[in-house]
Amino acid sequence: MRRSLVLFAALALGTSACDCGKKLSGIAPDLFVSEPKAKDGEAWLLDFGAVEKGTAVSLPIVIENHGSGDATLTSISLRQGSDPAFSLSGDEAPKGLGPGSSDTITVTFAPSLAGAALGWVDVVTTDAKLPKVAVKLTAQGQAPAAQVCVEGADGGAWDCAAVEGSSLSIDFGSMLVGTPAGARAVRVRNVGSAGMHYFGTALIDPSSPLFTLDPSQDVPAGGTLMAPAGELQFNVVYNPAVEGTVTGIAEVTTNDGTQPVVDITLKGTAAAALVCKLKAFPSRADFGNIIVGNTAELTVTVTNSGTQPCTITGLPVSGSTAFSLLGAPTPPTALGPGQNATFKVRYHPGSASSDTGTLTVDSDDPATPHLAIPLTGAGVAQPACLLVATPAALDFGGVTPGDRSIMAVQLSATGSEPCSVTGARIRNGNPNFKASVSTPLFIFPAGSGGGFGGGSVGVTYAPVAAGTDSDTLVISYSAGFFGGQPLTLNVPLSGKSGTRRLCVTPLHLHFGLVTPPATKSLPFTLSACGNAAVNVTAMTIEQGGPPFTLSPSPALPIALPKGSSATQNVLASPASLSSASAVVHIVSDDPVFRDQYVTLDIGQELVPPDAGEIMYSWTAGAFSAGGSMDGTIYRAYLQGPPRRGAYYGSQAGQQCSGCHAVSPDGRYVALIEYGTSATMRIIDARTGGSIPVPGTSNGQFPSWRPDVNTTPPYQFVYNDGNVLKVASLTAGVMREVQGANDPAFVQTQPSWGPNGKIAFVKGSPEDAGQFAISGPADLVIVPESGGVATPVAGASGNGGSNYYPEYSPNGKFLAYTYSPSGKTTRAASDSVIKLVEVANGSLKSLPQLNAAIPNSWPTWSRDGMYLSFSSTRSGGLGSADVYIAPVNQTTGVDGPASALNIVNTANYDHIARWAFLPP
Repeated sequence: MRRSLVLFAALALGTSACDCGKKLSGIAPDLFVSEPKAKDGEAWLLDFGAVEKGTAVSLPIVIENHGSGDATLTSISLRQGSDPAFSLSGDEAPKGLGPGSSDTITVTFAPSLAGAALGWVDVVTTDAKLPKVAVKLTAQGQAPAAQVCVEGADGGAWDCAAVEGSSLSIDFGSMLVGTPAGARAVRVRNVGSAGMHYFGTALIDPSSPLFTLDPSQDVPAGGTLMAPAGELQFNVVYNPAVEGTVTGIAEVTTNDGTQPVVDITLKGTAAAALVCKLKAFPSRADFGNIIVGNTAELTVTVTNSGTQPCTITGLPVSGSTAFSLLGAPTPPTALGPGQNATFKVRYHPGSASSDTGTLTVDSDDPATPHLAIPLTGAGVAQPACLLVATPAALDFGGVTPGDRSIMAVQLSATGSEPCSVTGARIRNGNPNFKASVSTPLFIFPAGSGGGFGGGSVGVTYAPVAAGTDSDTLVISYSAGFFGGQPLTLNVPLSGKSGTRRLCVTPLHLHFGLVTPPATKSLPFTLSACGNAAVNVTAMTIEQGGPPFTLSPSPALPIALPKGSSATQNVLASPASLSSASAVVHIVSDDPVFRDQYVTLDIGQELVPPDAGEIMYSWTAGAFSAGGSMDGTIYRAYLQGPPRRGAYYGSQAGQQCSGCHAVSPDGRYVALIEYGTSATMRIIDARTGGSIPVPGTSNGQFPSWRPDVNTTPPYQFVYNDGNVLKVASLTAGVMREVQGANDPAFVQTQPSWGPNGKIAFVKGSPEDAGQFAISGPADLVIVPESGGVATPVAGASGNGGSNYYPEYSPNGKFLAYTYSPSGKTTRAASDSVIKLVEVANGSLKSLPQLNAAIPNSWPTWSRDGMYLSFSSTRSGGLGSADVYIAPVNQTTGVDGPASALNIVNTANYDHIARWAFLPP
């Protein structure tokens, strides 16, 4: 038995020795490519198929080890020359593969171009049977490609251009005014290999409204999908309803990845005749009354409104030597269709008498070869009163179509008698200019000791389309109070309109305190935001200099293609801990907005800029011995060097001014002006120009609607006598607020909240005074559109005076003044400031803010983190001063107050309105 076991063992050992080679082979690796499965010759084939440009598709290469030994993938790489749209992701080689394991190599195809793509992946291994794996990569990049075509004139050949970098135009030529509209077809094609999204075509600013699209090319959100070879067609229509040449831009938008937008420039001319036809504007020149020895000028434009060239052969002036031409073209002068010649007629009266004359435009106009322009004027003797305008001319610069700018001429007088202003008008009726004056307005000569001081005439420039505008403001007045010598004062007007090609953001850089030797850099961005490229030709720091520098110094000119942007840094390097301010003056070839500015300041921030950049406050004095009242709105800057000055009112050369409010964007200030009669006035914070709001002689306590982009825009609520009314910058007085116009009560001191509600004070008419209610008063809320007025829980029915409400910016709280004695809503000796939560009537007593009383006139900072108010406590400069305290508009928690003495004076300072610098 033992022998058998030994023999069995020997046989087993012998078998083992005999099969040694086969046994070693059994522990070797055995690599196998399981993905992809297809092959192209000796290479495996990974085909991505069709992939749309801008997307990505990933496919795997899987290598498995079917053997019982280890293997290594020593390198994995894209072969040189492969299409760059292919890329690899996953574990990098070398990568070990044990028995039964596998490795996945991910290949991604992300085409940026259309067309076929070819590549290779090479994998080197340690498996002797599969030392190299070659995978062939194939794909087809597909992309939409837009082609826009416009129909040729008279149905001629189509002019087609791909969106990429090409431009197209449609010129309707000259058409007779009033004839049927002309139409030219536009075709949009997808000439690419993938579906294309067409997002529509729009007529963008500053396109003339005489152009339309038929049918309208407004498309659903997400666009309309156009298959390869798909196309659509529409018409651009020009209606020659108004004489002259107009332009426009039709913007075609697709998802073509190279350039998704193509512009079609449009032009059309409406002519008065199919021949040469000259027209003059104005058709007559009336200079009015001009003081003997003075000179007046009036611009005349002669336009060829026909379809054939005209030649001006002469420009004789007859009738009076007081008339002459300035800058007139030298005949013969050719004017093509739509072209014009502009020059001036000068009037210089030599005696106190009337003058008449004629300017004749001689030409080859077959209908009017001698176009006559009557000239009239009157020389008058030196009057007892002479009105002077400052400035002598108003240039509005650039204004975007649909926007507006307000400027004003300040009026002063010389002579022995006051000047009585009786009206103002735009001489030639240019509809883009509008004159505003509150009459009667008496301007007293300097040193005469009479009246309320000077006055002003406001002009609003509100262009509706791109172009250049000019006209003349004519101010009518007379010497003396009633029925004196009639006189006129002429003020030239000019302005440009168009979309902005260069946008600069932000327009204000606040550096705060910078402690030497530290420096601080802040950027602003220049962008070609219009429909064309723009070049920045100059950039300098002005009105200051050190410690500000442009860093790095810009390499000029800066060429900005359409849609592109560039960043410029400003470096503040102060030599000492001091304040400074300056501006960056940016000049470009933007045809409308040539000059733009970025303001800079360094120094203490009284509050962060988010709270407000400037503050308007009312400084009131007492009635003076001469009978005039001292009331001035001051403006103070809250960052940078201390800067405060009289903004509007007695100390700024205007009438006494009082209650005021600032529009949420900082562009306009509404205030009450007390002159011959009280009126509400709107000040343009960008220009300082102002216009009266007719029908507001009883107006008080204006409050702007938080959303200014309404129809009409820039609405505000105010109290007129004992009722609330709504007015707007553009439409004047609009309506009474239903629910706040009950004749059985006094309704005053409104605050327009962001929640669509108006809070106001309601009291008994028996207690009504000129500016206050001399008895208990409640806080009440009414919908902004009118409705049922609801008492505010916690701030009504308590027997006290609840007044001066002010909504927090988030609409959660009303800050208001509370007088427990309930005797007055003005200057109560026991007044404190409280918060009431609008939703539930919960009260916050603000113990730190109210540490000393009386306190009144609460107003919120723009970010809702501070309350400003007026107080007679110590620490200020006068009888009542402006203080600020941190008050959180979310929690209602307050902090200690401090005097804001940059705002305060020795008089009575109140109604501190926080604002941002106007854009």
